[in-house]
Amino acid sequence: MTRQPIEGTRRREMLGATIALLADHGYDKLTFDALARAARTSKATIYRHWASKLDLVVEALRDQVARRGEVDTGSLRGDLLATVLDPDGLFQGSTFKAFNATFTALLWDPDAAGGFVRTFLDDDPKISAIWDHAAERGEIPPHADRDLLSAALFYGLLHLVVLRGAPMDTTTVTRVLDTVVLPAAATQP
Repeated sequence: MTRQPIEGTRRREMLGATIALLADHGYDKLTFDALARAARTSKATIYRHWASKLDLVVEALRDQVARRGEVDTGSLRGDLLATVLDPDGLFQGSTFKAFNATFTALLWDPDAAGGFVRTFLDDDPKISAIWDHAAERGEIPPHADRDLLSAALFYGLLHLVVLRGAPMDTTTVTRVLDTVVLPAAATQP
C-alpha cells in the first residue's frame, strides 16, 4: 500500500496529538488506538498514512523541529545556545519529553536509532548551517568533525538532563558548550 501523508490542519492535529501522547505517556503506551481517540480519527486512517509507530513519531518530531527558523546570531556559541533553548526546538517542553520517550525505545533498535540520529543531527539543514556559518567566520576549521561536535553537544545535554537531572537551561547548555563543544571545535586536528 502506498502511504500518503495527511496534509494541512488535520495532519498537524495528528502530529500534535502524537507529541502530547508521547510526552504524557511514553513511547510504549503510544498506540494507534490511543492516537485515534486523541486526534478524533480512525485507526485505519492512521495506518493508511504511517507504516509504523516509529515512522509516525519521527514525522511528528521532525514537524515540531521544522518550525524553528535558521539561527545566525553571529557566533557559534550564540547559534548553538539559541538552537538548544528555542521554545519550539527539540530540547524544550513537550517536544523534549516526547523525544526522550522515543530515545529510550530506540536503544533496542539500532537501525531505527541510526535513522533517527541522521534525521535530527546529521541531515538537519539548520544544524549544518550553524557549522557552515562557524567555518565561514573562522570559528572552526573547515574540516572539523561536525558529526562529533554535534554528538558531543547532543549527548552531553542528554547525559546532564536525563541522567543527572539538570534543568535544560542556559547554565546547563553553556556548561556543555564552554567545557566540551567549543574547546573541541577550536582544537580540531
